[in-house]
Amino acid sequence: MDNCYQVAPPPEHAQSHREFDSPVFAAWVKRLSGQGLCQMLVSLLLKLERLAQAPVEGPRALAILQQLAIVLRDVADDLPKGRLPPTDSTALLSLEQRLCCVMFKNLKLTLERLDRSARGMLLNPDAERAWLVGEMFDWLGRQIELGVLRGSTWPPHTWQELHDLFFYFSNRMKAARPQMAQAVGPHSFDDPQTAYKRLLILGLYAEQRSDTLLGPDQAQRLDDWARASTLEDPGLYFGYLGTYLVEVSRDTPPRLVTGALGSANRAWVLRLPTDLLAIIEANGKRFRPGAD
Repeated sequence: MDNCYQVAPPPEHAQSHREFDSPVFAAWVKRLSGQGLCQMLVSLLLKLERLAQAPVEGPRALAILQQLAIVLRDVADDLPKGRLPPTDSTALLSLEQRLCCVMFKNLKLTLERLDRSARGMLLNPDAERAWLVGEMFDWLGRQIELGVLRGSTWPPHTWQELHDLFFYFSNRMKAARPQMAQAVGPHSFDDPQTAYKRLLILGLYAEQRSDTLLGPDQAQRLDDWARASTLEDPGLYFGYLGTYLVEVSRDTPPRLVTGALGSANRAWVLRLPTDLLAIIEANGKRFRPGAD
């Protein structure tokens, strides 16, 4: 399957992109509100695909995405939920998965455009990047949760995008941490590091064919576990038995290394709270994928 997060090259004969000019776009958004759920979803998918191909400046693309953020989240929330039969990696994406892909793709592209912009074009660069990164974590999080429901099947590059996003935050946005705490929004994360660890824990559960942490009564418990977990230098655990390794250069969730941990480059050891570790290890007695 192709990388749904990758921006395709623009068509050779690009047409006018006046549809993203402020008055024209505002009129389209007004018409959108009168459509049913399915029609609205298709309209949003098509508009976002065209936005990713349009030569729109970073600040304007940011304004468009901020204008659409609430309606996009409402549409995604209203789509049917529930466990789906397992699929293989070649299966077609569902409409909700496509929505997650195309929204993330636009957020990533806008972030890249803002990083190339002159600082004078941005009113508050840290806050604007914080909003984009917070939304990127949220939409990748939705994608991973959908993958859990589909039997541990995610669009290719989902986990690699998550690892790369956390690397970007850790290395480019230290000064923006106060804004990040306010921008992540939809979940009660302290910051994107907590968001990252939350999704890593979901990946561990999914590898054991479990979606129990997606229940609405589990949200606070999952957030608490994510805050209590830590990402450690694997060099400190050389020779340790039974570590959970996060390989940030691989498109995979964490995996259990049952033997002694050897040298590991571009990786973290995920240290889990005692109660969560006990639950995962109990489940692992029935199913241990990817163990060394």
